[in-house]
Amino acid sequence: MPLAQSLATFDKAVIHLEGWGMSTDDVLALTGRLNQSLPHIHWHAGEVAASGALTLLLVDIAALTGGKGHAFWNALGPFQSMERARRAGEPALALCRGRVSELPALRDGVWITTHAESWESKLLTVARALAALEWNAQDGYRAMQGWRAVRTLARADLLAITASGTEAEEFPAMLREICAASLMHPTALVAAGVPARTYGRTLVQAGLQDITLQAAAPMTLDGAVRVDTLVGFAWPGANQPSGS
Repeated sequence: MPLAQSLATFDKAVIHLEGWGMSTDDVLALTGRLNQSLPHIHWHAGEVAASGALTLLLVDIAALTGGKGHAFWNALGPFQSMERARRAGEPALALCRGRVSELPALRDGVWITTHAESWESKLLTVARALAALEWNAQDGYRAMQGWRAVRTLARADLLAITASGTEAEEFPAMLREICAASLMHPTALVAAGVPARTYGRTLVQAGLQDITLQAAAPMTLDGAVRVDTLVGFAWPGANQPSGS
């Protein structure tokens, strides 16, 4: 990397992309587009993640399992990668495209589901939502390096979804719709672009004010007027009994 480019990315939080069911060229091309779309983060791909990076495992379920889930053993790669990251104490989350039901039910970590055709648009939503965990009133988004708060999220065992809207007023309806479609109450909630008053009132109305793993930022990482949220539901990890 040229010196000027290295200095330009020195103070940025880093996201390392690891593709499963994707070609290396596709992942590298994706990082290039993301560095243009959301340059507030340094997007990286390659065999080794940079120190302090957050790794996002991009899992194309149909490509790994053969489309009908018959070859589910081919999906063991991202599971093993998640386990290695956890043992090393490095933050890693999985973003899965396709039917999560075709993956083994017992899995450690945070697995985010999506049916979106575009990896780029979904990754932008996920990144802005995760960045809200790092936001604080004093520093804003200037202290994201190392993903300190996201590390706490990454230690949980969750099945998560994301949602986006064009303005903060949509957040209450978004959360109601998500909760209505689930049989479980969320155990993690992060929202970017939602003022504290709106966020707090919405949690009270939804009966979710006791969620311990939650955060909100009044603005998005890139300053766009929009809402990006991530909602997580407890999921028994592979090292936990399913009845716990």
